[in-house]
Amino acid sequence: MSKKVNVGVVGLGRLGSLYTNYCANRLAKANLIAVSDVQEEVAKQVAEEYGAKRYYTDYQEMLADDEIEAIATFVLGLVAEPPAARYVYSPDQRTKDRNAGEVLLKKYNCVGCHVIDMPEMEFAVSDVSQFLPSEPDEKGHAEGLEALFRIRPPVQAYFGKSHSVVVDDEDPEILPVVRVRGLSTVRPDPDDPDDEEQMHALLAWE
Repeated sequence: MSKKVNVGVVGLGRLGSLYTNYCANRLAKANLIAVSDVQEEVAKQVAEEYGAKRYYTDYQEMLADDEIEAIATFVLGLVAEPPAARYVYSPDQRTKDRNAGEVLLKKYNCVGCHVIDMPEMEFAVSDVSQFLPSEPDEKGHAEGLEALFRIRPPVQAYFGKSHSVVVDDEDPEILPVVRVRGLSTVRPDPDDPDDEEQMHALLAWE
């Protein structure tokens, strides 16, 4: 989970109060630390209402608060003054590239048609029927099924291959092998002497 940003709000008029509420109750990555307004009664009331640790009547004092990492200002006279360097968002190049990529993904709805091509994996299964292609449900939404099958057509997971498997020192059992694309989430630990605790789990995409 990403770290919350400690926020201070300057100017508690209508917009400033609304934003303070937003920081306190709706912005998941914000941690409201302090508020500031020239009217002490207003600053105290807003701080108590939204759970700010401190309130100030002089915003310069709040800017000196080392616990605060970001400032939101709703005082017209302050917007022309350059903020302190530590309050200016300065991401590294990797973060800039990622942010720019996220903007493009949203702008062109890239996730609407492009999908990640997962690696292929083969494994033996005791019941191959659950991996055979199924017929579309007639009750399903026709357009949704058409779009889904266009993006990721059904595949034949079983291709006639078998594998000999020995379980609990019993006689070898010939099991069918299926091939799917997905991500391996749990792998057996070769150093674990307890065979019963060994397991292999995956998230199948197909």
